[in-house]
Amino acid sequence: MDGAPGFTSYNLDLANEAFIFTGQIITSDGGSHTINTTGSSSLGWRTGTSATFNDAGTTIKVGLAEVDPTGRPTRAVNVADVITFDVSADFVGGAGGIVGGATWQNSVPTTGMKTIANGDYIAFAVQMTSRGGSDIVTVSSPTVSVSANRPTSVTHSGGTYTASLAGPGVLITFADGAYGWMAGGTIAANVTTRVFHSGSSPNEYGQLFSLPFPTRVIGIYGWEALNVGGDHNVVLYSNPLGTPVAERTVFMDGDNVAALTGRKFEVMFPTPYDLSINTPIAVTLKPTTANSVTVYYKTLSNVAHRIADHTLATGYGVSRSSGAFANANSNLDHYYLGLITGAYDDGAYPGAAWVKDNGVWVNVS
Repeated sequence: MDGAPGFTSYNLDLANEAFIFTGQIITSDGGSHTINTTGSSSLGWRTGTSATFNDAGTTIKVGLAEVDPTGRPTRAVNVADVITFDVSADFVGGAGGIVGGATWQNSVPTTGMKTIANGDYIAFAVQMTSRGGSDIVTVSSPTVSVSANRPTSVTHSGGTYTASLAGPGVLITFADGAYGWMAGGTIAANVTTRVFHSGSSPNEYGQLFSLPFPTRVIGIYGWEALNVGGDHNVVLYSNPLGTPVAERTVFMDGDNVAALTGRKFEVMFPTPYDLSINTPIAVTLKPTTANSVTVYYKTLSNVAHRIADHTLATGYGVSRSSGAFANANSNLDHYYLGLITGAYDDGAYPGAAWVKDNGVWVNVS
């Protein structure tokens, strides 16, 4: 993502209109899993603000399909633009199944089944196969701001397929409870901004990391918008949940920005910070004046969805006014801040259960 975080939406209000995402599936344990109609499986996706779904003549299908090998731009396998779903949740207007408004949807399949291996290239689609009355359902997914070939998304209407700037914000829950998501996608129920300054309470927000491998951190990146004069520090803390220590601090002058709208930033440390295995750190924005700073964050619909986040299942948003950092929203809020890392080998991987075998760390416990 190069621009400000947000959503790209598409209205389904004609027969066979569709929003189609294609990409490689990453499974939560690297194995193969099945999605079916037993009730424990679901297809996670997000609707936008419009969701009128009252007419019995309207059918919405949410499902998984193979990717058309000759489609350009990419699309799902179809017959006369009607997607050939392997497994899908089929909903009829007026009968429920789709919650109104901009919200996360968990659609339980009603027909078919599909087994997916880690790395499989598939399509996840939402299609209005028929429309009655004035029904309209908006599909919404995080914007990536730059065109991509994989993962990617397209919209379909009237026989025309058009590339979209939406990333695949979709999630599969398999019958055995494992998860699957598209590599390069972003899972979010909502994306919004936090506006704060040195006199706010809390007056510092950021993201906690605890990585399962040693890491050399050489900088921090993120997305923010600055008011003129909104000076602040970008800080990396050790021991954020105890007695935080500012290990690296880089000053950001609120006047020296390209625009007041949301954009990406990167700061590099004068010297790197070496992080040991499973050691919590926090990277934050800390205003130094009463002029506000705006930072972007996303909210998940379920803490289990952290498995698909770049901070892994151990990361979450944090905030404080002073003292130790606190969890920002029960693990659901995640700030658009990340680590710039470099290759690192400390020569002695922490933990007695790990040994180095031909240059590779192996757990022998």
